[in-house]
Amino acid sequence: MRQANPAPAAAAPATPDATAPPGGRTGPHPLPFYLALAGADGAAAMWRGAHTLERFVAGVRAYWRHPLPRPRQRGTPVAAFGSARLLDLGGSGRPVLLVPSLINRAYILDLLPERSLVRALARDARVLMVDWGPPDAATSGAGLVECVAGRLEPAAELVTRQFGRRPILVGYCMGGLLALAAAVRRPDLVDGLALLATPWDFRRSALRAPLVRLATGRQGAFVAAGPELPRVLLDLLFATVAPEAVIAKYATFGELDPGSPRARTFVAIEDWLSDGVRVPAVIGEECVDQWYRRNLPATGRWRLGGVPIRPDRLRIPVLVAAPRHDRIVPRESALALAPALRDVQVLEPESGHVGMIVGAGAPTSLWAPLSAWLRRFA
Repeated sequence: MRQANPAPAAAAPATPDATAPPGGRTGPHPLPFYLALAGADGAAAMWRGAHTLERFVAGVRAYWRHPLPRPRQRGTPVAAFGSARLLDLGGSGRPVLLVPSLINRAYILDLLPERSLVRALARDARVLMVDWGPPDAATSGAGLVECVAGRLEPAAELVTRQFGRRPILVGYCMGGLLALAAAVRRPDLVDGLALLATPWDFRRSALRAPLVRLATGRQGAFVAAGPELPRVLLDLLFATVAPEAVIAKYATFGELDPGSPRARTFVAIEDWLSDGVRVPAVIGEECVDQWYRRNLPATGRWRLGGVPIRPDRLRIPVLVAAPRHDRIVPRESALALAPALRDVQVLEPESGHVGMIVGAGAPTSLWAPLSAWLRRFA
């Protein structure tokens, strides 16, 4: 195990760019793309409402003016593994280690006091989380194997030593793949595994075609971009999945009471979506090649550090949550993992990718059944 160094205090939030609107908000990203689409011929008919561009712009301005403070990551740093930190988020009971995605901030799992998966789980568990932090030389050079073998597995080791029990890993989206890889590689460190909107069969992904086109060949955009992927590149890729939904939700937001719970949640989610993480180009290329282009996980050929990542090797209980309306990780992609698992429970929340975690229905569709599943380990 690598030495766990004391983690530094949480850094202060970055100063907003001088050109940003009041409050530092600049989303939705990429804004020019959405403006052009909302103003295109036929936009009003597409969304069955007049003045689409005007309503969209009004919604964006209302978002920029909203007084809600931008979300911040909370938690007590326990240790650091390179640029990643292990955070203690409180609670009591069996240790649960949350594994967020590499490409978005971890605080989506603890977004607001009333929209927090962390707080829901902390009623019955001691909740810890891996905050991946900014990329460093190790992750930029070694890629995913460093994230799992050099960050996640040592964090699970430390949790096991500190609490005297192996943690249950709860992975969200891309974090679910990393959590699964750690569970397969180091079964001595994990007692259970929950996979929330975790892709497995990448043939089903709407992102597959644009990602493969963008990254094709050694001269693809990911490599040409330099050591880190420009965030605008990832924003544009995600924007192509359902841009009409973004335009519609901003047009609707402009008509909401700014003080309503719905408006508060909207602003917090949009702040999170606009607060992207820098991704090393080597990780971007690795994910596109091994997952999206060659579909190695679903075909049983994905290896990490020489170890085949095959879910049929797992001897622990696994929960698979596959939202029915997920555009980022289609339900069929996530459910493809279930047949290979020996002890599996499947949830299919009536929600989307983010709504499953922080939407109005999240307490009943995910938080409660996930907490009930975790109680089997008490």
